Amino acid sequence: MARKLRHPEGPIQGRTKLKVVFFEKARGEARRFLTEGQCLHVEDLARRLEDFGDPTATQDLRIDKVGNLWELKEKGGLLGRINVRVFFGHVPSRGEIVVLGVFKKEREGATPRDYIIKMENRLNHYVSGLT
Repeated sequence: MARKLRHPEGPIQGRTKLKVVFFEKARGEARRFLTEGQCLHVEDLARRLEDFGDPTATQDLRIDKVGNLWELKEKGGLLGRINVRVFFGHVPSRGEIVVLGVFKKEREGATPRDYIIKMENRLNHYVSGLT
């Protein structure tokens, strides 16, 4: 179950921007159901996570906590009727946001638990240096 927590850390005066790292698997997932233009749009949104924790810079983004991860939600506009979830992890020790996966939400309710577990495994592999 998603817990609404928009900006957990709050603004940090004078901090540097976070590095946004994309898993190639996440890009591949997006390409399965998005056009090239839609993929670029989703990547642009994900790049804005460099300001994660700064509510003034990300107040228009829909971000929810899901387990140990976060999800960025987007629907409409360039995506049309497609409802997209971008799963990412925050790795404060490295100053990074890791984009782990892109999911097309087609059903009401929470994202399937097996997908969340897969994303958590990707984050754990990344942090431990296995990818």
